[in-house]
Amino acid sequence: MNIKIIRSIHLYSGCFLMPLIVFFMITGLLQTFNLHRPKKDGNYKPWAVVESVSQVHKRQRYETDSFSPPSSRIFQILIVIMTIGLLINLIMGIILAFKFGHAWVVWISLVLGILVPVVVLWLPWLHKSTG
Repeated sequence: MNIKIIRSIHLYSGCFLMPLIVFFMITGLLQTFNLHRPKKDGNYKPWAVVESVSQVHKRQRYETDSFSPPSSRIFQILIVIMTIGLLINLIMGIILAFKFGHAWVVWISLVLGILVPVVVLWLPWLHKSTG
């Protein structure tokens, strides 16, 4: 495939996918730190919008106190399209990195991108004590 075509597809599909990807990044971050749920001791209550967008992330629906629709099959299909599009864009980005960057820097970045999360997850002394 022509590199100009790859760059164009990467550019415009990335712009199309970016808002949904950022949405899932933000809602995933909120869930990582359990900011979408109230604390059992009652000293934290999330904003209603945080609870609602968390439902979009987890159940593909925008739920409020007064409105609880079923999961959206169309939104689920959009998420599948976003996931496939993101994967294709990542592959095109790596192709472009090899084409326009230094191959050894690309390889080191890819290897570190795999090793750093694995090391952080597996090293017990880096984990917070749940004691």
